[in-house]
Amino acid sequence: MFVDSNTEWIALTRDGQVVNADDVWKRAAEFDGMPKYLNDPWWAIRGMYSRKGQLYPPYIMFPDFNWVDYFSWLIWG
Repeated sequence: MFVDSNTEWIALTRDGQVVNADDVWKRAAEFDGMPKYLNDPWWAIRGMYSRKGQLYPPYIMFPDFNWVDYFSWLIWG
């Protein structure tokens, strides 16, 4: 599930379906209150988690990595 680190928004459709990060912009019409900056095409890197937002601790300036997820995504796509 996609959880935005800059606004209080999670990727749940109006009818409660969980949407993964790769499909958020494709399914933009199914959300209420989706941040405008997510409407444009973008891609997600599995295993890399932003810590630049101010909603979820720890508040550090560098991304966090789950190396197993990252290398799995990198190798098998």
